[in-house]
Amino acid sequence: RGSRVHPDSGEHAGHLIAMDIDSGEILWRHSTATRPGGAALTTAGGLVVSADTDRNLFVHDVETGEVLFRTRLPGSVQGFPITYAVDGRQYLAAPVGGGRANAVYVFALPERAVSAR
Repeated sequence: RGSRVHPDSGEHAGHLIAMDIDSGEILWRHSTATRPGGAALTTAGGLVVSADTDRNLFVHDVETGEVLFRTRLPGSVQGFPITYAVDGRQYLAAPVGGGRANAVYVFALPERAVSAR
């Protein structure tokens, strides 16, 4: 059947959208050239984690959508990233694979990510 792209999406095939649930107002949007990969995740420290099928992992500011961190992994994120804390330090773990480079990548989050806003 081929790919289907929404006519308003231009060059972008994927969008992460933050929306005010009461008003329906779009607060911010992060667009990517490829489809989303895995599931989005929010943290109590004000971060949003997303991925695309071009093997990129993004960490956004929850208020503005600004990309605070981006890395390209050996494979695309599959499934659900998680966060957890050990001895007061918060970590992000993302399962990567889909047939190649199967692994779980773990990143230590910056100190500001641990304290809730």
